Order: sequence, then C-alpha cells, then structure tokens
Amino acid sequence: MIDYMPWWTEKNKKFADECENFIDTELQPRAIKLLEQNLDPMEIQWEASKLCIDKGFHPLMILAEEEFGGLDQGYAGYTILNEEVGRSMININPLLTSVFGAGPIHLFGTQAQKEKFMIPLIKGEKWASITVTEPDVGNDAAGIQLSAVQDGDEWVLNGWKRFITLGAISDYHMLYANSDPDARRIYRHLTAFYLSADLPGITY
Repeated sequence: MIDYMPWWTEKNKKFADECENFIDTELQPRAIKLLEQNLDPMEIQWEASKLCIDKGFHPLMILAEEEFGGLDQGYAGYTILNEEVGRSMININPLLTSVFGAGPIHLFGTQAQKEKFMIPLIKGEKWASITVTEPDVGNDAAGIQLSAVQDGDEWVLNGWKRFITLGAISDYHMLYANSDPDARRIYRHLTAFYLSADLPGITY
C-alpha cells in the first residue's frame, strides 16, 4: 500500500490508489510477459506506453487540465505515477519524452495552443520531442548554436540538432534556438519554438 504524503490532496490519494492497482494488476504482469519474450527493449517500451495510454495513465494526461482531456493531478500526481511505474521493471520513455516536449505548452501555452497540441498528445495520436543537443553542445543549453533570426512576421532557423530521443518519429519538436547571440545574461539568448515535424526545411 502506498504511503500517503502529508501534502497530497484527497484527489491525489485516490489517484495513488488507482495507480497502484493499475501497476499491480496490469502493467507489472504485462511487463513480465514482455520481458520473458526477450523482445527488443524499445518494442517493450512502446507496448508499455500504449497500455498506459489505453488505461488513462499517460503522464501528460496526469498533468493536463480536465478541459484538455487531462486529470489535473499536478506534479504530485505526475510524481506518483513515475514512482509507481519505476517499480514495474519497465519504463515508458516514449510517454515521458512527449511530456518533456509538451511541458512548456502545458505551463505557458495559450488556450489555442493547448487545444491544438495537448489533446492529440494525450490521446497518443501524436508524439513530441525536446530538441536541445547539437553536434558541439550537450547538456549545456547555454551553448546552443542553432540560430533563430526574425524576418518580418516569421523566424528563420538554421543549424543542427542530434541525439534527439524520438526525434525521427515525433510529430512536434520543442526546439530551443539562439535568437540573441549578444545577450549578456545567461539563457536570455534562447527562444523556444514549437515546430511541426513536416515543416519544409527540416531533414533527418
């Protein structure tokens, strides 16, 4: 039985019980069967992720507001799910990657952006990635070199990204670019762009 944290709401506690039951009765048994089949690890991740989506346990769904198809459990619920999944001997990396790729939309997006992007992501109809790493830049986002130059009402992006989890199959990319090389304060030179993967000029 899950130990309730003192800051959890009654809604969080109820979700924790539901999550524990899902892990024990569905995800854990499914994980054992998949591991026994000696499948490719990525295939196992996809199968586990699909099960989570089908049963209403997409991490992004946990975070999102109810009007966008979410459960509005906040980061307490998100943490509960991650901790429970962590004991199932399997991971759901494709879903977590979509959370990273849609997190800024969830936190700072407009109503229209949330309706356009969050809903299909929550349903598992679309996938998103976060694109930071470049050929000469790893975890140090301050060193991002891919440039963003404003041209009238549009932006022109020029550069490379690499080692992007789910990058080749994602429908959307949360891309960070250097839009002000002369900025003196760290990270003030970065701008985030939410791109559709089928935009002209994007190659893989």
